[in-house]
Amino acid sequence: MTSDSLTTAEDTITYRGRVVPSEIVFLNQLIESHDGVGLLRTIDFKEGLVEYWIPRSQQPVFEGILRELREQDLFEVFEQGTWSPENGDIS
Repeated sequence: MTSDSLTTAEDTITYRGRVVPSEIVFLNQLIESHDGVGLLRTIDFKEGLVEYWIPRSQQPVFEGILRELREQDLFEVFEQGTWSPENGDIS
């Protein structure tokens, strides 16, 4: 991996939302199948709370995936921001 391919915190957009808990594994595999689009982190499995970490350069691709997930009622975004390394949270 070269330094040109590294993503900084300022280049990472996060989307927090809610999914049907039984769909978390499917959604993780969906994002992983799109190499480099992002990562899925489970915040609370029982509640279906998840967070996607998306490189800014991949946001258009992710937004297309997100549109399809919303149409199928698989993902509801309730917070979007930029990841902050100082507090480990989004701003």
